[in-house]
This record gives sequence, structure tokens and C-alpha cells, in this order.
Amino acid sequence: ILMQKGLVDMCLVGSDRTLYTGDVCNKIGTYLKALAAYDNTIPFYVALPSSTIDWEINNYKVIPIEERNNNELSHINGLDEAGNLKNVLIYPRESKSLNLAFDVTPSKYISGLITEKGVCKANKNEITTLLKTNLYEKVFWEFDSSANYILSALLIIFIRLLSCWALLCPHDQRR
Repeated sequence: ILMQKGLVDMCLVGSDRTLYTGDVCNKIGTYLKALAAYDNTIPFYVALPSSTIDWEINNYKVIPIEERNNNELSHINGLDEAGNLKNVLIYPRESKSLNLAFDVTPSKYISGLITEKGVCKANKNEITTLLKTNLYEKVFWEFDSSANYILSALLIIFIRLLSCWALLCPHDQRR
């Protein structure tokens, strides 16, 4: 409803895996946020370290998606009448469930990718141009894990600061 009322300037999410085609695999619910942003003409950005780019898979439909234990959905811990902690089934045993850990957001819903090397559109040409500009940089980013870790940590700190600013600053003062 915040998006529908014009109270959101942009969406910023992370990524567990990003294909070189621009499609993003992230925690469940990311795709729905992207659809809502798209429907409300709100820019949708993904922040990621370049080390999470998958240069092998080119079709998001073949990304392996982790399936978690269905008990995470079907059961809940709570106290019984005697005050004992119990694990209780919350829907009928015969009900089926699918507990996926991730979903995939197609690149067409993504305004841009934010990496430690810059910002680009979520497509093969721009990602390749930004992240594989020359052989030295390619070797550096693929093999210097300590520098990559530090830059990734700085990117995460920046995202958290941006998130705090967005929460603390009144909407009309952010423009």
C-alpha cells in the first residue's frame, strides 16, 4: 500500500546470485516486490558484490532453488495449557506445501544493478562492459578474495546506511 500511495521513492534489495543476463535470485518475496514496484513505476535496484555474478547460467529458469523443510510452514512452537513448549501442526496433514528459499526476478523488472564497480542496467551487454573491462581487472576480482570481501562489506554498510536514512527521513524531504 505504501507504493500505491506514492510513499516509496525506490526499492533496493540484495542478491544471492545474479546471472550475467541481469536476472536476480534472492530471498523469497523479492520477485513480488519487483512486480509491485514495476506496477507503481518505482525504480527497483539490486545491490550486489560482483563476485555473485554467475557467468555460466544464462537462463533463470534453470537456477537451482533450495527447497526448505515443509515443517517450517506447517508447524509452530507454542505453549500448551500447562505452560509446556509444544510443536503444533497448524494446518491439515494432507495439505501440501512448497517451502522455497529463493525466487527469481527477471531483468525486465530491474532498473539497475549496483556493484562495487559501478551501476549498470540489468542486461548482458552492460554487465559485461562494467565488470569485464580488461583482463587485469577480471583476474583481480576473481582471485583477490580479501579485497572483494572488503568491498562487499563496504557495499553492505552503504546499503544499511541508505536504508536507515530512508526510514528516518520524512518522505517529503527525500526528494
